[in-house]
Amino acid sequence: MQSELRIRTHNATVSPGVRSLIEKEVAHLEAHFQRVVECAVRVEGPSAHQRKGGKYSVHLTLGIPGPDVQVSRQQHETLEGAVRGAFHVARRQLDERHWRQRERATRRRPKVSEESVS
Repeated sequence: MQSELRIRTHNATVSPGVRSLIEKEVAHLEAHFQRVVECAVRVEGPSAHQRKGGKYSVHLTLGIPGPDVQVSRQQHETLEGAVRGAFHVARRQLDERHWRQRERATRRRPKVSEESVS
């Protein structure tokens, strides 16, 4: 893992298994998107409220060149499911950004036609 990883918790404890899952997911992101500089993970445990309680939520911030990628709230009944879901959304956002940048780069290139060449 080359990028800086920060894990913060609120109303939850991160077990060694969940920590290794987070590290594995970050390594997977780094393998496909080499420009990930840092990754901040915030894990929130279930709230004590009767109507809204019961789900873990995971927030991600990925530091990359340009605007950061943020996954604001991924909720699931299990902490592992919330972690997997958050990293899945982050991969989708990185893929989308990559394709948008490629589209812009191909649009900027001027087309050279045979008529313009003397």
